[in-house]
Amino acid sequence: MRLMNWLNQNQGFVMAVLTFVYVVATIIIAVLSIKTTGLAQKNLDTALELEKNRLRPYVIFNLSSSIRKKSTYASIKNYGLTAAYNIKVSIDPALAHHYDGQSPLTHRDILFLPPSERVTDLIDSSPAFHQRYPQPLFEGTVQYEDLRGTKYKEPFRIDLTFLKKRIYRSDTSLVDELKQLNSTLESINRSLRREESDFDESETSLNSLDPKPSIEGEPSGT
Repeated sequence: MRLMNWLNQNQGFVMAVLTFVYVVATIIIAVLSIKTTGLAQKNLDTALELEKNRLRPYVIFNLSSSIRKKSTYASIKNYGLTAAYNIKVSIDPALAHHYDGQSPLTHRDILFLPPSERVTDLIDSSPAFHQRYPQPLFEGTVQYEDLRGTKYKEPFRIDLTFLKKRIYRSDTSLVDELKQLNSTLESINRSLRREESDFDESETSLNSLDPKPSIEGEPSGT
């Protein structure tokens, strides 16, 4: 009864407190809703950005040496799902070509490169390449655009020192194998000659043991 009487006597104060609590709860709910909406928008923006990146061109420049062919190549490939335009490669030191001054992949722009397409250029034989570049370390960037004109820039750093060691090791092994093959052939040749000489001597000995056949009807004496 006392509580009811107190509430009746302080009805205005109680209503003010309840209104304040309601307002505070409404503000908290509004703030949480804003944060939830912002988080949802952020997730949506992230998904759109991921989809945009998935559908963009992605151009990579590379240098490689073939041990089997003893040649060094430069290549540009579009790993993206859309075409790349106005591709320009900057590289230091300049990539010298075996007959045309500089490689056309780094000296000239590529206006169009479809998805999954690769352009390859033979730079030089690997021994000549590594003689020209004792420290085969190259740095640079690949700049290109998509269909909408959005610009991209991919830095690269290529070190071919490990390929140089593999190529020289392969050359040494090949020389050793050729020497061993030549030695084996010489040994076989000597063995064949020795067997041929022994066969000739055996044939000569057999011929010396055979009596000279007499012709039928010919007198055996004079």
